[in-house]
Amino acid sequence: MPKIWINNGVYTCSDVAAGLFDPVCPEAHTLQFCKDWLNGLPGVTIKTSGSTGKPKYIRLYREQLLASARATLDFLKLGPADHALVCLHTGYIAGKMMLIRALLAGMDISIVPASTNPFAKLPADRGVTFSAVVPLQLQKVLTDGGQGLACFNRQRVVLAGGAPVSQQLQEQLLVLRPQIYHTYGMTETVSHIGLRKLNGKGRSDWFGKLPGIKLWQDERGCLVIQGDVTARKPVLTNDLVELQGSGRFRWRGRVDNTINSGGVKIQPEEVEALAGQVLAANGLMCRFFVAGLPDSDLGEQVCLVLETAPLPAETEQAVMLQLKNSASKYHAPRLLHYLKNFVETPTAKIDRKKSIGKILRNNG
Repeated sequence: MPKIWINNGVYTCSDVAAGLFDPVCPEAHTLQFCKDWLNGLPGVTIKTSGSTGKPKYIRLYREQLLASARATLDFLKLGPADHALVCLHTGYIAGKMMLIRALLAGMDISIVPASTNPFAKLPADRGVTFSAVVPLQLQKVLTDGGQGLACFNRQRVVLAGGAPVSQQLQEQLLVLRPQIYHTYGMTETVSHIGLRKLNGKGRSDWFGKLPGIKLWQDERGCLVIQGDVTARKPVLTNDLVELQGSGRFRWRGRVDNTINSGGVKIQPEEVEALAGQVLAANGLMCRFFVAGLPDSDLGEQVCLVLETAPLPAETEQAVMLQLKNSASKYHAPRLLHYLKNFVETPTAKIDRKKSIGKILRNNG
């Protein structure tokens, strides 16, 4: 009988299905979801992250949730012999889908609070083989090393999603044992519909779609998704992609992040790929993003924003010069700004617009 470990308690799935847990304990909402699912929950109402527009509540039905879970389990060859670690907030689709995949496959499940390094205090004998993390957690595990990294490295499959994975981080993953997949998806598609391998055999810059998914582009060049996970209705995204055939795509960035500088349209995510390499070469490990700031002559100027205290003048000059030499004159950031802390969305993603708003307010 599969077991569920949560905080200091352990339950069988039968116990959870019968409601044999404290209904007011801190983890009760997660156990209640597991109970409801095991008893045939018809669907969930969940708030979107805003990837396809303003955040809103949508209804996802059991058939959609099952289609998504089955596609992932089949593709990754996951089953009852695996042990899932749920270390993402279970109020959002990523955490909920980890629970559903594990329950559907009959896996043991370890549920821990969302933290930057969920592996650091995980018992060494727990035997976790499958987890889903965000890139920030990946980076923290690597930086901390020790027992957490050893535990992480004993896994078989890891999903990494919720944000882009920098080139520097991708290179660090090459020596790790688990098969690590970068995911593409959103709440409206019931988590990921595409995966790309980040390490080992099959490593690629291209996402491959999961079975049962149909892809095409709209007139903007943005991805459109349709399948059982979308209840056969097309989902229009704001993600600019390069589509190869009808099954592989490379993500270029979000159309609503596009910078218009002097009539030249610049995709900030492409500049960020260069910026990540330059920052790494200078030993800088902080979070960052590229955005357009208002400019009276150009309309918008390309700006690099770092989540750190101001750099020494020499380092700052070196970074800006290297960016200028590695990018075209239109793409190279002309401004460098610092924020002590970025504004984040409820799912811990960088909120670019609100973070830029802080800069504008700080600059008066």
